[in-house]
Amino acid sequence: AKRPGDESKLTFDSAQSRVLAAIPEGSRIIDLNPEMTYLSKALVGKGCTVDGLGPGRPNNDGHFNQFVQQDLTGNIALPPLHDYDYVLLLDVINKVREPEALVDQLREASALGTDTRFIVTAGNIGFFIPRLMHLLGQFNYAKRGTLDLYSRRLFVFASLRRLFEQGGFEVVETAGIPAPYPLAVGDNLISRALLRLNSGLARLWASLFAYQIYAVVRLRPTLPYLLQDAYEQSAMRAEVAAEAQDAKVKSA
Repeated sequence: AKRPGDESKLTFDSAQSRVLAAIPEGSRIIDLNPEMTYLSKALVGKGCTVDGLGPGRPNNDGHFNQFVQQDLTGNIALPPLHDYDYVLLLDVINKVREPEALVDQLREASALGTDTRFIVTAGNIGFFIPRLMHLLGQFNYAKRGTLDLYSRRLFVFASLRRLFEQGGFEVVETAGIPAPYPLAVGDNLISRALLRLNSGLARLWASLFAYQIYAVVRLRPTLPYLLQDAYEQSAMRAEVAAEAQDAKVKSA
């Protein structure tokens, strides 16, 4: 559920603020983690159309174009995802029991298009703080953070990339997200300085200094897509040829 102060993630360098900045006005979006209603609401404020799909029903879901209550495990009744410009999977892939099965279903639901962009985030277990704790013999789950109580699968940049590439997707972009210092210790000069330092280090060495993994992926062309594209190209050529023949007959 949404936690107090989460909306402030839109005001500093975070996965949510990067999503808000990256998605153009007027985009068609489906959010597979609609608990982050503050982000969906901000996207609607940019003129985007946002659908929601996920377990539970948000309390303030009035800004969704439509919402489908659906568990994200097992067989998911996904709509045709190629109808959307963006699919949001923020802190989702690490919280389902079988990420591979979810990726397979995402591929099947978007098989007739390759223009849709999937924005994926997950905690980076390679972040230097968990690494240091492992070195000291500690592996402790917490209510929040990389090792939160809801994480079922842990990722680093390479394993998240491999998950999607083996599932038929192409990774277009990856980036490292800094830790949410303003949320953790208060929005002040110190937290903002730590945020800037962490952002810079994550750009230099993401696998060590990124608190979260941010990835943009798209589907590689599938056989149904290639067949449909070939059919459309053939139909277009036939139409052009017919028009040319009609023009030739009329000029005769």
